[in-house]
Amino acid sequence: MSQEVFTITTDRIAIYKHYLLLKKPFLERGLSYIHKKHISLNPKLIDVFAMLMYYNNKFKDLDIEIRGKALMSQPVKNDIINALDITQPQLNTYISMLRKYQMLRGNIINDKFAIYPNGGHEIVFKLNIKDNEE
Repeated sequence: MSQEVFTITTDRIAIYKHYLLLKKPFLERGLSYIHKKHISLNPKLIDVFAMLMYYNNKFKDLDIEIRGKALMSQPVKNDIINALDITQPQLNTYISMLRKYQMLRGNIINDKFAIYPNGGHEIVFKLNIKDNEE
């Protein structure tokens, strides 16, 4: 089997956006299947979710309820608003969309989407050829 390795140099915040952008086609397909309609994740929604994933990792040692309150605290929201140059109503809309898509469960990142990079994170894609194809 041949192999290619792509290395992306990133930082402790941007890693979440890179992760989501790499997985975007798979996320959209999975969400579209679950919700039985086409779902396209827009860039600002990905940015908001990436920031929430960063804070989720930052608060990973907190009890789940306390972590949820910290994620949705006004100081965290203000950081996201300032970093992404969006308004509070826009942020609220994106948070509602993330809940609708079940990427957020209440105030907590759905475990299926949470990552906790410790110095990095590795994603492996495998392309397998079906046995019955020539």
